[in-house]
Amino acid sequence: MTAPLGPSKPVLRLAFVGLGQGLMRIFQNYPEVKTLPFDIVAGVDVDPDAVAKFTAELGIPGHTSFEDLCADPGVDVLYISTPPELHKEQAIAGLEAGKHVLVEKPMALDLADCEEMVATADRTGYKLMVAHTHSLDLPVLKMAEIVASKTLGELHNIHTWNFNDFNARPFPTSTLRVSHGPLLEQAPHQIDIVRKIARRPATSVTAATFNDSWRGCVGGFTSLIRFGPDVAASVAFDARGFFDTSELFWWVGEGGEARDPETNTKARRHLRRRFAEAGDDPVLRERALEQEKKQDSYNRPALAARTGRTDNASAAPAKGAKNQPFFGLTIVDCADGAIRQSPNGLRLYREDGVEEIPLEPALRGRAAELMQMYDAVVHGADLVHDGRWGMATLEICFAMLSSSRESREVPLTRQVLTSL
Repeated sequence: MTAPLGPSKPVLRLAFVGLGQGLMRIFQNYPEVKTLPFDIVAGVDVDPDAVAKFTAELGIPGHTSFEDLCADPGVDVLYISTPPELHKEQAIAGLEAGKHVLVEKPMALDLADCEEMVATADRTGYKLMVAHTHSLDLPVLKMAEIVASKTLGELHNIHTWNFNDFNARPFPTSTLRVSHGPLLEQAPHQIDIVRKIARRPATSVTAATFNDSWRGCVGGFTSLIRFGPDVAASVAFDARGFFDTSELFWWVGEGGEARDPETNTKARRHLRRRFAEAGDDPVLRERALEQEKKQDSYNRPALAARTGRTDNASAAPAKGAKNQPFFGLTIVDCADGAIRQSPNGLRLYREDGVEEIPLEPALRGRAAELMQMYDAVVHGADLVHDGRWGMATLEICFAMLSSSRESREVPLTRQVLTSL
């Protein structure tokens, strides 16, 4: 799994904690991960079947004991992609054992747990990174760079909207309820995007959520995030699989791949079929969805054959494709113009017309995350998506819930300055 890097470039030894869907998307959607300066040395899961599949598919040793993995001196970095209720305990144990830790979103399920994770990283001196991928997309970084340069004058507002099929995917209902539908799983991407572009601490949140009666959880939200008195971001999401934002974006998907215009319809149809097969018994429905989740963790072609979709989340573009990643539509308003994404880069709208800024393909998503961790550990670079970053994003997520429930503006107290 390790690229021939030469003696001058050290290799970090990486182990995965949790061997489900998120892990396999890393390998199947990011082939460049195999060329990064990491040696993938182990994986661990409480499910023996998942461990066996991991070892058979990838030829890497798998284990069922997280404690044994932490005690292994041959591991430098843990990539934690277990259910969010385990994140705090496992991240802290890994840091205490002398490992650097990259933890999937949501960082934890309450802010007190986040604070404890951050405090442990500070005390031990090991790196804690939260896996929020889309603010590392090159179009987002370029928008932030343009705003910081004041090429278009002072920043006014940021708008980011996404309508997709997240709740219509065959996730167990219990999983969706823990994450409040898209609010803890999808909103962090949007929040990170607007925070990255604004490059200043958010100060307050006003939001309204709505319920997805089909899945029994949050179906979407509309939020206004303020960054002081003069800058705000509108953030909207609908996860129910009706309208698709890609319709407004040349049918480019989340990872830059071509998106089937029928993706949402096919996802809803597939889930209705699964529910019909299981009948009205919610226990049988959960079992069916849990079984599908296990199968699909290592069988993306089968999922595509059944549903017409490949679970495009964070997918890399098809071979030869040049489209940039697209997590919903983002528009930036400045004093002297506006910016939005285009399939191959950005469009700047000014008084004298529209300028296209093409962007070359770059590391994205989980590959970009891993290299950020590598640069922090090996070269001492700043870790932008550290524990404090993740805690600030999660604070905004929880503020959205509180604002909607209590019909009030919620002040923010854990925000941090952002950088490129």
